[in-house]
Amino acid sequence: MKNKRLTLVLILTLIATAIIPICTRIGNTRAADTDEHVVYWSMSGSDSNNGTTPSKPVKTLKKAFTILADYKSGGTVVVMDGIYNKTDGSLTSLEDAGGTVTITSSYGGVDYRENASDPARLCLHYGYSFNNDVVFDGIDFIQLPDSATDRVLYLNHNDLTINSNCGVYSYSGKIPSGGCPAKSSAVTYDATMIISTGYKATTLGTLPETIDQKIDIQSGAFKRIYVGNKYYVATSDQAISDTRLDSGTVRITIGANATVSEFIDATQDITTNINTYVELANTAVNVNFNDGIAAKDRVTIRKTGIFEINDSTLKMHDGFPAVLIHAAADVASIDGMNASEFGMIFTLYDGTESFFITDDVKFGKSYAYTSEENGYRNYNYTEGDENATFSGLLVYNIAELAEHADSVIIAYPYAVDGTTGYTVTGTPCIFNLSDVCE
Repeated sequence: MKNKRLTLVLILTLIATAIIPICTRIGNTRAADTDEHVVYWSMSGSDSNNGTTPSKPVKTLKKAFTILADYKSGGTVVVMDGIYNKTDGSLTSLEDAGGTVTITSSYGGVDYRENASDPARLCLHYGYSFNNDVVFDGIDFIQLPDSATDRVLYLNHNDLTINSNCGVYSYSGKIPSGGCPAKSSAVTYDATMIISTGYKATTLGTLPETIDQKIDIQSGAFKRIYVGNKYYVATSDQAISDTRLDSGTVRITIGANATVSEFIDATQDITTNINTYVELANTAVNVNFNDGIAAKDRVTIRKTGIFEINDSTLKMHDGFPAVLIHAAADVASIDGMNASEFGMIFTLYDGTESFFITDDVKFGKSYAYTSEENGYRNYNYTEGDENATFSGLLVYNIAELAEHADSVIIAYPYAVDGTTGYTVTGTPCIFNLSDVCE
């Protein structure tokens, strides 16, 4: 990072000559698929095959990951038909493929979900344990009845992405001879799958790990998400934590087409050193934290129609350069959520569309309203108006100028929902002080 010197004369000159629009909207981006290693997976396949062509598929996901592990760079596994995973007889632990693996039903211009005789789907009798990052794309999960507990995806601190074209279903009838029932009237869209971000079990002497994990779920109905190392005991249906003091950050995103019916749990003793942040598309998900952790500092909900950013200017504030952002809040929305505070949050921008309020990047809040004893009431509102106008102010001191003159900052309007305690955010803007001041 280059160091730039911002002089008082230059700042004052800029302020005197123009009001400078410095905020830009965030656009959508999507990476292209560049996987080189592809393995085809079919119930009619054989684990003696190499899986590299549709005519020579492997029979199990375990074999597919073993093949990809030889390349040590991840790859793609193509689901060709109705897969039944009871062949391993228990939880299937998969080899580390050395990179992200995408499990998909569509590849090379062929969508195997449209296979008339046996559409692609993944029927789960047991769960999976992943040792690398994994992406599910165009996968329908069908959970089969069993005397054991619900099927669990153990991530072992690896990233998980479930794209917006997936589904999670439950089957309560008699398992057919082929093992994988079709999506019919006996199959219901149901939240029965569980995700564990950590390990099923670890050795007491295992060294703790430092985690930087992302869970992005854009579709599907899930029952619970556990942060940390958990495993299930069928007789009590209780999650039991193993002894392991990992640390770091877990970021969980639940999209508008995904549900978590019971809760996201980050309360076990083992997660005291793991900072869990959750971004939701609605308020329907319960998130549990350890005592002393405020939900407003860990859970954000993105909503449109509540806030509008009007313009932004560069100014001086007590002898230091500052950014002033003018915005408006919809009064009915603020009143409807019984907001305990609202205003503007400033953080470092990491180039993504997720607006997690993480401790390591947060500059702070500029309050327009807060119910704290010595809080602020810095907004304009006339009885009967639809909007209350307010401003967010970020002042750079000497230390921040030296460290963040080149940094890209994201500012987004927010309100704290008085019922859930979650932070509701509007559409943000981004800016770079050094670009403005050159």
